[in-house]
Amino acid sequence: MGGRCCVVVIVACWCGVVLFGKPVFAEDAAAPDGEFIVDRVVAFVGAAGDRGADLWIVTAYEQEIEARLMLAERLHGVEAAVERELPERFLTSVLRTIINHLLIQSEATRLDLVAVSDEEVAAERQLIEERLRNTLAHFCTVARAPAQLVDAIVRRRALVASFIRRNIQLVTQVTDDELHQTYTSGEHPFGDRPLEEIRAPLEAYIIATNQRQRLSDWIRDARRRNRVRMIPE
Repeated sequence: MGGRCCVVVIVACWCGVVLFGKPVFAEDAAAPDGEFIVDRVVAFVGAAGDRGADLWIVTAYEQEIEARLMLAERLHGVEAAVERELPERFLTSVLRTIINHLLIQSEATRLDLVAVSDEEVAAERQLIEERLRNTLAHFCTVARAPAQLVDAIVRRRALVASFIRRNIQLVTQVTDDELHQTYTSGEHPFGDRPLEEIRAPLEAYIIATNQRQRLSDWIRDARRRNRVRMIPE
């Protein structure tokens, strides 16, 4: 028998991350009346050592739709993003972003730190549509993407943004000692300009740098508690 390709059967609806699917092999998969969607698995994320924990399954189709959505946001145009070929490096970057979002979601859920509200989801949708310069409904039509899948992507992004606001962006002040230490070290993008001239942007730079490091620490700790596996094609 030849090699067996690992795919996933997704039952009934898209959940953005697959919570109601099961890994199967291609020769076993069936899709009567469109009830099942058969797709290739590209990553697993799940809590290590906990049999009862949720296992998130990321499929190639979800990866592609999120990649095209990200590209459309960058280009401020849906049609151009849908027509372009997606480089493998970009797809890999998108998959790593999805995995990081799932790890943040796992930590937020484990510690009961955040619950996303309908208002926050609506605000996230508005931000995406502003970057698209069009509606998500239009994106779904042009990209032939299920609205349920796109809605799940929006909700996941809203949850991550809410988590970051409430748990990462807590420190919004910089001490004088930290300001002077960063300035004299030269580890900033403002060159030799006088400190008083760049005080405000330097403070913003230090805050953003600290927040990125704090988020990186959260994701690193989450990886220790979760199994993450990317599956090559």
